[in-house]
Amino acid sequence: MPIVRFIPDRFKDGFKGISSFDDSEFKLLQDTLFSIAPVLSLRSLVESISKLVKQDFDNLLDVFISVGSLTPFLGEDNINEIAADISDLSIKDKIIDSKNKKTFEERLLFLLENKQIFYAARGQGLLTEYGNVFLDTRIVTDIRPIFNLNINDSPECGMIVHNLHIHYQSDSEADHKDIYIALDTDDIKMLRDTIDRAEKKENSLRQIFEKSGMTNIR
Repeated sequence: MPIVRFIPDRFKDGFKGISSFDDSEFKLLQDTLFSIAPVLSLRSLVESISKLVKQDFDNLLDVFISVGSLTPFLGEDNINEIAADISDLSIKDKIIDSKNKKTFEERLLFLLENKQIFYAARGQGLLTEYGNVFLDTRIVTDIRPIFNLNINDSPECGMIVHNLHIHYQSDSEADHKDIYIALDTDDIKMLRDTIDRAEKKENSLRQIFEKSGMTNIR
């Protein structure tokens, strides 16, 4: 009985992309993956290597996401079987041509065994288990005048307002979400102090990684 029974549509382009490399391009990808440190997400991994391997960013990301989607199936001794399952399904779904089966399966096997892809996929999965995951942020700073009782008079006072925009994803919804928070100068200082404390805690925790010999994936 196969371990993987079907390929979801969203991963088909990625598996198709594995066959799009010529031999020299895939050899360069192999060498590059061996030469970099583990990172926390598949996007970060692609950002680290896309210019080095001279591949289209989105296509390479699709390949890694498709390969990364198989990590929940991986065990100590079933990688060859999973690669064979995906190869057979790719031929059945006309993702690849049967004449490319051997090359496709060999390349997929390498990608499945690659630790950089495995750690990036697993790290990304662990991070998204949290209820809300940070994606991006910016702060827009404005002057807000305070008008007098007579609004025809020019304002004599005003205040500076920082509008904090946080872009995030909630695990309960597929779409990204946004929140806007107004901050004054004291709020900015409090936020900076909180971030400074978080960085100090991180520096302390890094010592645990160093003593244990583990790699801190970021």
